[in-house]
Amino acid sequence: MPNMILDNFSELLLAIKEDEILKKKLIDICKLPAQQRIVEAEKLSFENKQLTLASVMHLLKNDLIANEIVKYLTETDKKTEKKFLDIIKEKPLIFIIPLIAIVIILAVMVVVKSGGKTNHPTGAMTIEVNNKLVLPTNYQSSPLVEYQKIMNEKDEQSVILKIEKFFEKFPNSDYTEDLKVKYLTLLFKTNQTDKIPIFLEKNMDYNQRYFFQKIDVLLDNNYLDYPKKLITEQLTLNYDLTTKLKLKFYLARINDLQKKYNLALHSYLEVLKDAEKTFEYYDEIFLRLSNIYRTERNDKKLENILINAANNAKDLRYKVLALMMYSELLSAKGEVKKMKDLCQQILNLPEQRITYNLLGRQFYTSYSFATFMMNKID
Repeated sequence: MPNMILDNFSELLLAIKEDEILKKKLIDICKLPAQQRIVEAEKLSFENKQLTLASVMHLLKNDLIANEIVKYLTETDKKTEKKFLDIIKEKPLIFIIPLIAIVIILAVMVVVKSGGKTNHPTGAMTIEVNNKLVLPTNYQSSPLVEYQKIMNEKDEQSVILKIEKFFEKFPNSDYTEDLKVKYLTLLFKTNQTDKIPIFLEKNMDYNQRYFFQKIDVLLDNNYLDYPKKLITEQLTLNYDLTTKLKLKFYLARINDLQKKYNLALHSYLEVLKDAEKTFEYYDEIFLRLSNIYRTERNDKKLENILINAANNAKDLRYKVLALMMYSELLSAKGEVKKMKDLCQQILNLPEQRITYNLLGRQFYTSYSFATFMMNKID
């Protein structure tokens, strides 16, 4: 048992030593009071599951150990680094004694609990015997603990109520913005439309994190007028080019969803004119344009868009979808040889899971589509 704990401890320190951000976080945590230290360490473990913090969490309660960790992580001299690890192996009692003490405390608590309920004074230490969470009673309502409760809750109405309470208690926590996206999604899902305008009024400032994720939720639920007004207002402000392009793309999407194709077309093309190929929505714009031309039945423009998408798309799925749509267009125009060449290109690329409707039939992969098209002509 002691060797396993010491090995895990050394492994953790060596791993963190290589990561400047994690190293600084652990140093800051070790400088906190013991009770808060455990809570923040649990949070670090929760956010960085690759770390082996859970197995040594109990050791971090010890001030001596916490101080030694800080010394080790802040010392750049390699000899000092080796010396610290040697101390761990040569003087294991430094670590074993606190562990034995914790085991004794647990045993006493179990005995006391079996004899009846014990009222602990406020601030007294409560140890959960589950090897996962060790929290003092005055930290039972930490943002991490409440966030985990919400994530583990299955009933949607209960989740909504828990999130509302979370907003009241922790309006500025690391988890608040993520929960706002979840909350908005659930309001639509549970049809609580009366709460949506109230939420949007308070939580759609562009400077807030997850702004576009919340816009995505609105568009996915065909809630279009409010985001259109909001984005139009944002476009009048002085943002950098990338932000402006992103706002224009979302405005184009809204016009597209509202079937205002001329406005959507104008915005998409305006974005393409100024965007680099590294722009995150570059590939998607080509496909949205092709859908507009397809709806409008402008075959010449559609062909140009699809050729451009197939040649320039970075995302393989978009590239293949463009080839599929172009194949259908060529088939409709009777250009059999070009269509077969495109289908062969599709078959030479990795198979993509794409649902595609054609001639009353539904295909679920790029290969099934290409094979059907080639056999149909033969």
